[in-house]
Amino acid sequence: MLWSARTAGSVDTSMITTTRRKILLGALGVAASGAPASRTAAQQRRPIIDAIIVGGGLSGLGAALALQREGLQVEIIEARDRLGGRVFTLDDVPGAPEAGANVIGPMYARILDMARDLGVPLESMRPREPVEYPAEDIGRTILHLEGNFIRLSEWPDHPLNPFRGDLRTTAPWDFRSAALNSLNPLKELDDWYDPKFSVHDISVAAALSEAGFSDRSIALGVTENQGYGNSAEDVSALHIHQLATWATHQSQRKGVFHVKGGNMRLPEAMGAAFRGTIRLNTPVTAIRSDSTGVEVHTQSGDVFRARTALVTLPFCAARLVKFDPPLRGRQAEAVNTLNYSTTTQILLRVDAPYWEQDGLPPTMWTDTSVGQLLAYPYGPQDDVTSAAIWLMGADAILADRYEHAELIARSMAALKRIRPAAEAALTPLKVWSWQRDPYAGGTWASWGPGQISRFASDMARPHGRIHFAGEHTARLQRGMEGALESGERAALEILLKLS
Repeated sequence: MLWSARTAGSVDTSMITTTRRKILLGALGVAASGAPASRTAAQQRRPIIDAIIVGGGLSGLGAALALQREGLQVEIIEARDRLGGRVFTLDDVPGAPEAGANVIGPMYARILDMARDLGVPLESMRPREPVEYPAEDIGRTILHLEGNFIRLSEWPDHPLNPFRGDLRTTAPWDFRSAALNSLNPLKELDDWYDPKFSVHDISVAAALSEAGFSDRSIALGVTENQGYGNSAEDVSALHIHQLATWATHQSQRKGVFHVKGGNMRLPEAMGAAFRGTIRLNTPVTAIRSDSTGVEVHTQSGDVFRARTALVTLPFCAARLVKFDPPLRGRQAEAVNTLNYSTTTQILLRVDAPYWEQDGLPPTMWTDTSVGQLLAYPYGPQDDVTSAAIWLMGADAILADRYEHAELIARSMAALKRIRPAAEAALTPLKVWSWQRDPYAGGTWASWGPGQISRFASDMARPHGRIHFAGEHTARLQRGMEGALESGERAALEILLKLS
């Protein structure tokens, strides 16, 4: 199936529940042993092109357009039935919230240039919660801890607040950054690669414990609703320092943006500008490389040949691809072990303004199995027309043990116990889990303790004629901009190799 602007984004992939290994190893041209299927005469006669790009996310699309501009013949192979990777606008949910990439920062030069060049309009980023709403003293977000509702105005003096000193004014979701700020030695965007800072490549839990923070502070301010990794023990403090340094550089300019109509409109426009072949619904199972070129084997048994290949898959998906010759050393370790954060969402339609009934803010942050209830102000006049129960870290992993119908039932029952007015006003629409998407395996790279020092400099090196890109290989930027940075770097590597 070749991509076209007319069909892009038209199929809902939210109900992928089959395990990644079943999808990528069941009924394959590459069996469990990894041996490629024998080629037909037609496959052997296929012409060799310059490059095959495995993965149709931003990094793959950006590299494809860069190589196309230099006159190379390129094809894209994408396992899903859409482009965009972890840029995924939920067009079938009121207000079309983003399941994945949400933010276009003021220093996302590549993204901003791409949007301008392709005529993709941007607008100020839509917040994921109401800025204020509407009755006096309702505020933005309510805390629910140990069965108690706590307004943010009450938090600094509340007995359940475990933070110390000036940090008592800090909301739980801001604690990690605030507590680590004084410990951050990084100044430049690539300082995290400098071996002299490897002493900070320890767990966030260890770094904060050494700084004197209590276990309760770390549990509430880092592990609860954890955005990186699954606990304070499995995330590197050096990784968080790099994120903070990156955010500081971003804050030097004003403006945070969103693609009008949804961020997925950008990869769709990039696909429309690409003149080569894009093969959707085509999972890759093996890649062979030698001195003459590469062969890319697919689940259907097809074999595609090129002078080079670029793999842009998250490592959770790349580790299920058979490389011949196999990856070795620290690059193999990186592909096999790099951590990814976890997020599961239950998308909801808002049928009535429940906050007016119970007098609490629309958005709620809890220490229960509900995680966070985010109210999206994306309707007309910024009305709240949809919401999501967001589960992250260990809560998301636990949620993924249930089939979607059971997860919805359990979550709505928990919400009813906590906040009955909200439960009565919300209609569940769908579940989206990035971990259960076999071609993502999680949200974004989340470096574990010691991983940066061990293999950050080795993981993206070319493997013969196979190159690597993706936000996890970006050195300077994060998010969507990091994806384009990595694709730009890989495109240059390919141009140099083929020149």
